[in-house]
Amino acid sequence: MGWWTECAVHPAFHQGDTEDDDACPVHGHTSYSILVSPATAKHAHRSLAVLCKFMAREGTITGDPMQHVEPPKAPVKLVSPLTEDEVSRMLSACGGGFVGARLRAMLLVFVDTGLRLSELCGLRLADVGFVERALRVMGKGAKERLVPFGEATKTALLEYLARRGELRAQALFVGVYGEPLQARQAHHLVEGCGKRAGVAKVYPHKLRHTAATPSACSGCLVIPAWK
Repeated sequence: MGWWTECAVHPAFHQGDTEDDDACPVHGHTSYSILVSPATAKHAHRSLAVLCKFMAREGTITGDPMQHVEPPKAPVKLVSPLTEDEVSRMLSACGGGFVGARLRAMLLVFVDTGLRLSELCGLRLADVGFVERALRVMGKGAKERLVPFGEATKTALLEYLARRGELRAQALFVGVYGEPLQARQAHHLVEGCGKRAGVAKVYPHKLRHTAATPSACSGCLVIPAWK
């Protein structure tokens, strides 16, 4: 749902303008309203604040017009995790062959470990420890961590690697031509699987939230299709 937000333009940006009939009688600057979402307004405020601070420092404008402008409050949107039935349906909709084995392994890694999309696409073959049942993950800020995974994920990864074969690419997840799988491609694959399974609005970050549910963290999220 959109909301109305008032956007004020400092007179320094309109030094050559003529007098505006819509000028604010209190502040003397031009004001107008546009319909945007709270998140968009917050992003616009942050961008304008950085721009105005830079321009004021460089002497392009006199003073920082955004210095006393409070940022809009955007409501936090809660991401609903998938249910056990929805995860089961998605796993059943993966299909067969190399593409199906890859997608099934990806889904289980997402749900089992809670990896980010960029982290999953950044995995290399050498990052998978089947004996330890752990992934070496390079996360935000180039921080490395070990993430454990379950027996079902191990089985799915082994089945995928058997179909992947020997390739020069060091990436764990690759495309049909052996190239490293890109984040955009992985996102599309997850979304397409959700549509085939009849699960609306599925994306990698939602799988990450599913992994963070109490049932998944406690090991109680057991689905026959995972075995």
